[in-house]
Amino acid sequence: MKPVSVGFVFRAKQRRGQTQPGLHRVIEVNGDPDDDNCLLVVIQIPEQPPPRQSGKKQASYYSRGFKRIRLEAVRQLLKESLATEALAPPVPPWWSKSDADFLHECPKDRWVRQGGSWVAPEVHKRETKWTWIEPLVARYERKEIQSVADLDALVPARATELKLKPNQVYDALHRYFAFGEIKDALLPNTPLSGGKGQERYGKNGVRLGAPNAAAKAGNTELAGKICDEQDRQNMRDGYQMFVRRGVSRKDSFLAFSSTYYSDGYKVENGYQLPLLLPARQRPTEREFFDHGPEKQDRYEMLRRIFGEAEWAKDYRSLIGTAQDGIHSLGQVGSIDASPIDLNLVSCFDCQIPIGVPRGLFVREAKLGLWCGAHNVIGGPGTDDALLTILRSALSKAKILRRLNLDDIHSDDIPDLLFVRLLSDNGELRAIKGIETCAEKVRTTIEFVESGRADRNSPSESGHHARHAGLDHKLPGTTYGRRPKRGEALPISKALLNLYGYERLLWQWMHWANTKQLVPHLVPTEMKRDMVGKPFLPTRIEIYRWADRQGLVTHPRMDPLYLKSVLLPVYTASVARNGLILHRPRTGERVELLKAALFNSDYIQQTALYHNFASNDPRHVQVRVDPDDLSEIILVDRGGVHVIPNVTNDVIVVREYYLPDLVAVNDANRLTNIETKSEVDQAGSDLRLSRAAEVDMAQAKRKAAEAEGGEGHTTTSKEGVRDNQKRERAEQLQQAVSISVQ
Repeated sequence: MKPVSVGFVFRAKQRRGQTQPGLHRVIEVNGDPDDDNCLLVVIQIPEQPPPRQSGKKQASYYSRGFKRIRLEAVRQLLKESLATEALAPPVPPWWSKSDADFLHECPKDRWVRQGGSWVAPEVHKRETKWTWIEPLVARYERKEIQSVADLDALVPARATELKLKPNQVYDALHRYFAFGEIKDALLPNTPLSGGKGQERYGKNGVRLGAPNAAAKAGNTELAGKICDEQDRQNMRDGYQMFVRRGVSRKDSFLAFSSTYYSDGYKVENGYQLPLLLPARQRPTEREFFDHGPEKQDRYEMLRRIFGEAEWAKDYRSLIGTAQDGIHSLGQVGSIDASPIDLNLVSCFDCQIPIGVPRGLFVREAKLGLWCGAHNVIGGPGTDDALLTILRSALSKAKILRRLNLDDIHSDDIPDLLFVRLLSDNGELRAIKGIETCAEKVRTTIEFVESGRADRNSPSESGHHARHAGLDHKLPGTTYGRRPKRGEALPISKALLNLYGYERLLWQWMHWANTKQLVPHLVPTEMKRDMVGKPFLPTRIEIYRWADRQGLVTHPRMDPLYLKSVLLPVYTASVARNGLILHRPRTGERVELLKAALFNSDYIQQTALYHNFASNDPRHVQVRVDPDDLSEIILVDRGGVHVIPNVTNDVIVVREYYLPDLVAVNDANRLTNIETKSEVDQAGSDLRLSRAAEVDMAQAKRKAAEAEGGEGHTTTSKEGVRDNQKRERAEQLQQAVSISVQ
């Protein structure tokens, strides 16, 4: 028999003193191990409960705490065969799994966010319990306490600090030491802790839930139908088929009942109408809306409803990806919109919010190169999608120069006009966008069908990376969710304007193109060609290598032509000093954005202001980039003309966006209302002061006339002419004397 020392495990058969029946582990020996009066610290090891089929009472699966026992008592138990030496209980198989194994076997909808990564719920529980007891274990390991049993006295204070019940901390601490100071002992007792339980069904002729009024009265025939698995499957399928927005709950339930629970037809008014089964033989409306929304596979539902042949012909997923048919870089791009998850403020006042924008992004489908972006306040439309395509096709030098990003080379974000664009059923699914792309720039659009995630464009996968790497790191972020109760509104923390955010966004896109490593995208041909040469496996390096090899192909068009067909159309008023844009989306009401003025030699030479009839509104249609107010495009019979911004305010030309011009108008309107009283008071004071001065002068004149003086002085025209002749003669004489000298 092994000597009784630290780690010794024995099984007590009956209770004696503080020793309970069950497995025990010796944790600590305080004193001489050869002395019978030596004190041992012992803890009971919890054991797995017996299976329910055995009929035995389920034992409690918790540790009992630290016990101090003299060595003599343990030896006496062993001598009298009331305890026997035993082996430690077998380690549960899930304790040997790594965190990665737990995450791989766990369904994705059960993942838990911990720090900056995802973990399985079992690992999250283990780490949470470890944080509870880690300071206590550290004090024991540093020998700051005399015995491990003294840790029990420190638990209440630790529980109060954590705002937990002491029993929770006791359980974690005792389990850790009972299983030999193994951190995995804090894992849950079962490998699928928190998993979905088994679905319950009525049995023995009794429905689930409270009985209805008829069953309470003793009429069991009207107790209702006991729904089995097939009934619940029918409810799930029926919910997918008949519950629609705008259809009442009652109509949805009746449509479901007539489809799945009818018995023949009746002819009424010449129509065949289904005969519903009696109510006691059908699921109730409440059961339909309880079990119908349960998560299910839409394609499995379609397969059951339409049958294998029909489903395979029209509904099954086809093999393929978004990169099918792409043989060279620059051919196919993807466009998609996504919320920015960030509140922005006005460019001229950091206390005026302008809302949460939505971003549209264009990426190359083969490598995922970021090629263009556009942020819009409000819901993006077709004009915004076309503007984003223009962003991708033009050089980024002007954008980077306007954003003061001189360290970024424009070639790192290539200009690509794609032959084919992948899009979801969003901004481009309109006749205007389709016709403009197809007829004006010769770009076809392919809409990815709903439910085909395998065909999604690379833009979809880039949204999460952008949120995690940029948006969620900035003040004022919404994190893509509504604020919780008691949480400060994210808009109250907003600091950045659209100009400041776009600086960060283009820096992030430059990092994604030039710094983010994508070794899985490097083709074998490039690896062979670059053997012995240092290179970074980034998107832009792969693109440049492919360009040198002649593997990049895309059409090129005149930038001015692209601007003339892809920029959004705005209305502008023609004034004597230039063009002033109208505020968009105001209907027939005209509101001028006077903070920006556009003029050029062409406008002055053509006398555009005088080309309208006296009763016609002096309005023209212009092409405007809402993100760059340095110029607008005027298209008329004379061709395409660039009209620069001649506003004296440099910041307006460089940093303002169209939403900022709108915000200026709103701010001025608010200022006019807030200062109305002071302005009116100042005008009233000026008017009355002027009237008082006039009255005083009139009173003086009347008084002078009453005293016999002249009330007024008359100046003759002859005297004025004589003075003018004399002044001209003096000016001529002075000019002659200067020339002689």
